[in-house]
Amino acid sequence: MNSLMNKKSVGSRLEALRRFMKMTQVEFANEVGVSGSTIGSYERDYRDIDDQVRKALVDKYGVRLDWLMKGEGAVFDDRTHVADLVGLYVRLGEDRREKVYQSLVQELEK
Repeated sequence: MNSLMNKKSVGSRLEALRRFMKMTQVEFANEVGVSGSTIGSYERDYRDIDDQVRKALVDKYGVRLDWLMKGEGAVFDDRTHVADLVGLYVRLGEDRREKVYQSLVQELEK
């Protein structure tokens, strides 16, 4: 989590967040509704993050805009447990992560 806190630019914070969540640029892009090359442009600070992506980060992951845009405060909203859940998920190991993933997919399909 410390690697998320000390990033200087918006793009570097976005990249650190994506890597923290163990996603490729394409996976992350699909989650927030843009192309992989757009995420790459954001991460290299070639483009400003648009409102749609900011909203998706807040709504889906509980990311705080003060942290993303200014590097201030906590990464995640205090009302969420996203960081805790991601940490637990990563520590499960590949086989157990797949089982958790499949369970979640099945729940969403109900």
